[in-house]
Amino acid sequence: MMLVGVFAAAAAECAAPVAPLAVAATAARAKEAFAGLDAPAFDTAIAELAASIPCLDAPLTPAQAADVHLVDALRAFVAQDEAATVAAFQAHHAADPHADPATWLPARHPALVERRYALRLAEADPRELVSLGGAVWVDGVRAELLVPSRPAVLQAGDDDALTSTWWHPGEPLPERLDLREPRISPRVERRLWLGSTALLAAGAATGLALWSSSLRDEYRDPDTPYDELDTLAETNAAAGVAAGGTGLVALGLGAALVVTW
Repeated sequence: MMLVGVFAAAAAECAAPVAPLAVAATAARAKEAFAGLDAPAFDTAIAELAASIPCLDAPLTPAQAADVHLVDALRAFVAQDEAATVAAFQAHHAADPHADPATWLPARHPALVERRYALRLAEADPRELVSLGGAVWVDGVRAELLVPSRPAVLQAGDDDALTSTWWHPGEPLPERLDLREPRISPRVERRLWLGSTALLAAGAATGLALWSSSLRDEYRDPDTPYDELDTLAETNAAAGVAAGGTGLVALGLGAALVVTW
């Protein structure tokens, strides 16, 4: 089933506001129909879900948004659209990491295998989501970021005028929303943070090692008062441990930088 046309029609035909609980009930019927292999009931629930989301009178909860994405994943799975299945399963997990369809689907169901595969794949970097007026909810959470590789229930506005869209990758964003191009991509930002932190840790380790060496020289100096030797030995030991620990941190950050490059 193609949902874009359904969205366009639904947005213009809201006879009455729809409560989030009604969307949750429709999603539950869709899941029940899928588990019971009732294709007509499943298709009907999908159509009702697509028609009701643009008419929502309040933001969904994350759990309700997760159910919407789960139904979307099952729809794409039935249609043998692997890319859409993967994206919807990723959106389902992101909205509610604790939700697991294995609690109601048979063990080793092919859809569960597809879900495990989807959760192993990398997603696109999040982009800044800009609202031209009012608050923004992404899958039931006030947010300023959107992962463009997975679908989302986007809601923008306020209590007087709420716009809700079941958005999918490749579709235009609602009129009140826009994606801002990042000045620095999150991947580059992560590399810069790891690299700079590793350099700082390495510098600190070097400084501590030089201080420890200076303490050893002072300990060995014949002119050092005898009553200061114990203090110098303890301080030198502490400096050596600190230098070693900081050096290990620098090595770990450097390894993380290489692995995630």
